[in-house]
Amino acid sequence: MEILTTSQRVTLRQTLSDQRRMLQQSLAAAHAAASGEGYRALAGSAHDAGDEANADVEADVAAARDDRKTEELREVDRALARLDDGTYGLCTECGDTIGFGRLMAAPAAGRCLACQSAFERTHPQRTPSL
Repeated sequence: MEILTTSQRVTLRQTLSDQRRMLQQSLAAAHAAASGEGYRALAGSAHDAGDEANADVEADVAAARDDRKTEELREVDRALARLDDGTYGLCTECGDTIGFGRLMAAPAAGRCLACQSAFERTHPQRTPSL
């Protein structure tokens, strides 16, 4: 059972905080861009079916990207909450420890590798990730 050291926790907290800040900045920038460049700007003033289709695709991709970033932000917030309550580094499914290497690769991970693999087998991803 690998328990995280104080130094490792500090490193992971900083990584999570940096990731949180970057996600917030990215979402804020996307929101500002969406406010300044609406559907009409993407589609153009002339109602051409091709331009409208392109605008629809761009809007859908932007929305999917923002949804994914919002979910990543929630995952980071949950990981920071686990750090605060002392459960960070413990699998939310089986209670076993999550190795430092896995947490460095995926700091918001809430499951150990075995439980994450089982989850992915029983909950296949329905949409491709961006």
